Amino acid sequence: MIDAIRGLRLLAVTGLVLAWTAATVSGEGPSGTESRRLRFVVMSPHTDDAEFAGGGVVDLLVRPGHDVIIANMDSGGEIIAAKTKAILGAQTVEWLGFKDTAIDEAPDARDRVAKYLDRKRPNVVLAPWLRQD
Repeated sequence: MIDAIRGLRLLAVTGLVLAWTAATVSGEGPSGTESRRLRFVVMSPHTDDAEFAGGGVVDLLVRPGHDVIIANMDSGGEIIAAKTKAILGAQTVEWLGFKDTAIDEAPDARDRVAKYLDRKRPNVVLAPWLRQD
């Protein structure tokens, strides 16, 4: 029961943070002025994780014109990319080519992800967080 309450509390806090983030970058700055366009990279462990877990946030970010890149850690294909772009409006869907194992098992994982983010130069990176109690 305690774990269920913790899970619900984490879900509620996550929802509030995401709602605040979306409102903050909604496209309007102070006094109705236009805010700057931001680049977001959504790191997704597997193909379709970003769409299912964060599709609403991606939609909220795309609507006011922010650049959204979905970076899947595994391998994928153009059909999935085309559907994600059409449905969510993400400008770019890419695969980093890691095998379907824990990322810490890939010896060069940190370097590859760091180089990828250096090339993309995002303002914000959205990524899953493994909670360990």
